[in-house]
Amino acid sequence: MRISTSLLGIVVLLLFTAVGRADESPTSQSAAARLVQAAARGDRDLLLQVLDEGVDVNATHEGYTAWAAAKRSGYVELAEYLASQGAKTDIPLPSLSDLVDQRLSSAFGEKTPACAVLVARDGKIVLQRVVGMANIEKNQPASEQTKFRIGSVTKQFTAAAILKLQESGKLSVQDPLGKFFPDYPNGQNITLHHLLTHTSGIRSYTSKPDFMQTVTEPTSEEALIDSFKNDSPEFEPGERYSYCNSGYFLLGHIVGKVSGRSFEEYLSEQFFQPLDMTNTGIHASDKSLSHEATGYSIEGGQPQVAINWDMSRAGGAGAIYSTLEDLFKWNEAIFSGKVLSQASLDAAWKPTQLNDGTTSDYGYGWMVGRHRGLKTIEHSGGLQGFLSNLVRYPEQNVTIVAFTNVFPNGDLPAPTTICERLGETLLWEHMESRTVRTVDATVDANSFPDYVGRYDYGSGVILEVTLENDQLVAQLTGQAKFPIFPQAKDQFFWKVVDAEVEFIRDETGQVVSVIHTQNGQTQPHKRLPTLETIELTAEELDAFVGQYDYSAAIMTVTREGNQLMAQLSGQDPYFIFPKNKTTFVWKVVEAQIEFVKDDDGNVVKGVHSQGGQTFDVAKIEVKAAIELPQEKLVEYEGNYSYGLLAGKMKVAVEEGKLMAQLRGQPKLELVATAEDEFRWKDVNASITFERDDEGQVVRGVHTQGGRTFKVPKVK
Repeated sequence: MRISTSLLGIVVLLLFTAVGRADESPTSQSAAARLVQAAARGDRDLLLQVLDEGVDVNATHEGYTAWAAAKRSGYVELAEYLASQGAKTDIPLPSLSDLVDQRLSSAFGEKTPACAVLVARDGKIVLQRVVGMANIEKNQPASEQTKFRIGSVTKQFTAAAILKLQESGKLSVQDPLGKFFPDYPNGQNITLHHLLTHTSGIRSYTSKPDFMQTVTEPTSEEALIDSFKNDSPEFEPGERYSYCNSGYFLLGHIVGKVSGRSFEEYLSEQFFQPLDMTNTGIHASDKSLSHEATGYSIEGGQPQVAINWDMSRAGGAGAIYSTLEDLFKWNEAIFSGKVLSQASLDAAWKPTQLNDGTTSDYGYGWMVGRHRGLKTIEHSGGLQGFLSNLVRYPEQNVTIVAFTNVFPNGDLPAPTTICERLGETLLWEHMESRTVRTVDATVDANSFPDYVGRYDYGSGVILEVTLENDQLVAQLTGQAKFPIFPQAKDQFFWKVVDAEVEFIRDETGQVVSVIHTQNGQTQPHKRLPTLETIELTAEELDAFVGQYDYSAAIMTVTREGNQLMAQLSGQDPYFIFPKNKTTFVWKVVEAQIEFVKDDDGNVVKGVHSQGGQTFDVAKIEVKAAIELPQEKLVEYEGNYSYGLLAGKMKVAVEEGKLMAQLRGQPKLELVATAEDEFRWKDVNASITFERDDEGQVVRGVHTQGGRTFKVPKVK
């Protein structure tokens, strides 16, 4: 029950985290862990700090010494320094098997979701490991047979289907979208090439502010396309790259329309059956899959059942489920030329030229990059409950697959990080060394205000750069803030991840864009206009404090000093800033809310605008909470039937709170407003429990969105 990816949270089918936090925070680790991780990240300043604290230079963490970590990570300069400080250099580096066993077993276990990894070389599997639970509630461990939803890794199957149809003469990637959808706005200027490369300018439907309100409900391809086709374009076709799930959903539909089969049938006939991918298919809510992983999200440090997408809303953008071995079969077949012609593969793995002559590293369904000098062709995927990554080192004939059934993943390592570590462990001797980035103290701090601003990373994602106590800080939408450090004029780097940005100036010296470099991939991002805001008094701000109904979520507005803070259910709070007396804007995303008052001056609703959409959010009159003793709360425990589609809602007392969980959704707290009457804390809904003549609770009466219905108590 969270609003969409673009409003205050990133949950897109492709999880390409441009500035991700490291999978472990060094400040919260032991001294040995901090030393080893500083060496692995090339953080010379932290490494020297930890050594000054007196830690043994040969201390180990997860089988590594700092020297071994620096050596394998390519920081030769740090490795040599550690050797000069007494680090032993004759200790064998941990093997691939040892690294996986140490790393995964320390992170995943019997009370966590699962992680599954596979490494293959020259067409043979050299390592396969699965740890953690496919279903925690049922105590079902994951195995090599466990099926995971792969999210946007689906896109390479969709792209391959389009290329296969092109090979058979049934379409061309240069065909206009209007050929398949005659009434699609600007359809004569948008081509299939634009859809494949995320350069169409169509807005991604998963970034629409109301997307998450319906994500658990089934839909048809036609209905979902109708929901976004009239949205205003983000830019002209070919002007720039902006990750777009709408484009791939359209492509999946086109595959079905042109082939005369459904998208699923075409993939099965052309790919899954010929390659013996017997554990791969299009996920559907009415399918009963054996060995299926349940998706989880980390909330409050604990795994909770994640929002259960109905994958009819993902289609060609991300609806496939698969296993480790099946994706291994797919990758081997693709790269050995058994699926597509060489001409099709060359087109799929070619960077895309934009209208201005610059290039994007995204081809047709694959991202082309470099990992320390080695070419990579890969794609990652993510949706609530699932993360995946499939990477190929083509010149070394190495395939790496990783799945987890958890997102948001808290402190658990993500598949992208896992694949990168595995690649380095296997191929580090063939990789380029890294330069240890050092802070250039000569860079004039007086220039730092030049960089403050917001930069458009596409798909509703914004990088906000601020200046806090003379330190530049960068924050990507939905992620934590991290300091960035100067390594030269206009060039800054992160210490928590191997990434950097170069600020680009125009002929007048004004910063107009950034070039972001990470994982061998470089992307330009334009600076957004400066937001003009005003100041309001505390009394004026207090008028807007309250809760607002976003249908499947509640946005709570509070005042923090002289600013308003807005927090959507289950998401981080963010400041909102007044443009005028009644309109406020977010800085972390292109969105605003205008508060509307009645004739008496009381706020009655907000009008939310984002991504070309505008909709009303009513202000909620919240009933005051009362306290009920635990022995009273226990009377409401049990299962309540919401029908065949929604299933049962389980109500139980946990740590003194009454919690309710509908199938496929996270647990939410029920707050008592009277005896037998409760409201949800994070959703604008209420339930009144009814009793029989003997005083036993027999049903609930659920009220939400103007509807009231009875939900009987069942076994």
